[in-house]
Amino acid sequence: MTPESLDMTDWSILDFELAYDGIRQVAEAALWLQNQPRAYDGSQYYAGADFIVELGEGWCASVLDELMGALRIRRFSERADEDRRLRLLIRDMTHHGPAGDPIEAIVQLVTEQRAA
Repeated sequence: MTPESLDMTDWSILDFELAYDGIRQVAEAALWLQNQPRAYDGSQYYAGADFIVELGEGWCASVLDELMGALRIRRFSERADEDRRLRLLIRDMTHHGPAGDPIEAIVQLVTEQRAA
């Protein structure tokens, strides 16, 4: 599965937030499904579960990468929207708890994004 390229040029910050939240929920639902006992026979996933794994770890991950890449280069004229943009980038970087990006990388992102 590969995502279609999205044209996000006219998106508001609300569009980015909505898309991010929606794709995260799809990814979490896919993870929940692939962790069901009925999805795995002890050594491998069943065919339907393989599809779910690809949906969550493949398609959703690709869409989130594209979404966050677009958000990194996007700028909004309103200060409040810029703050929300930066918060969403930080939220994505810290999403995976201890496995998320190191604090230094987050501080660097904030510094670079504020300077641009």
